[in-house]
Amino acid sequence: VAALPDIYLYAIDDLQQIIQGSQRQRAAAAEEAEALLAEAVADYRPAGKAQAMGDALSRFRELHEAQRDAALQKALARLRKGDAPEEVVTALANQLANKFMHSPSAALRDALSKDDALLLSAVERIYGGRHDRDE
Repeated sequence: VAALPDIYLYAIDDLQQIIQGSQRQRAAAAEEAEALLAEAVADYRPAGKAQAMGDALSRFRELHEAQRDAALQKALARLRKGDAPEEVVTALANQLANKFMHSPSAALRDALSKDDALLLSAVERIYGGRHDRDE
């Protein structure tokens, strides 16, 4: 059969060599794919963290802006009714301070009870222990 034209005769040993060559090629391709995947994951992590941080900051701003707008509408309504401007402004300042401090204060109390040094450290870095009221 091997002498016939356009006929290729493969023995078991030949097939074993072809299989081994194919296995080596697949292993090399798998290693290359793993390297590409590891690189993509490494690139994605910082981008994912940045996106998550951006989303968190957006939610933070939106929450406080909504609280500010609601408090401002209440104050304007009181002014329209004729309430004393000094009382309205004082109430507005107190209301905003209470709204803005409520969630962080609750989170800090929880962090203290759980000895969450990471959150406590973050708050210290954010506020820097400043007591200057003009900043």
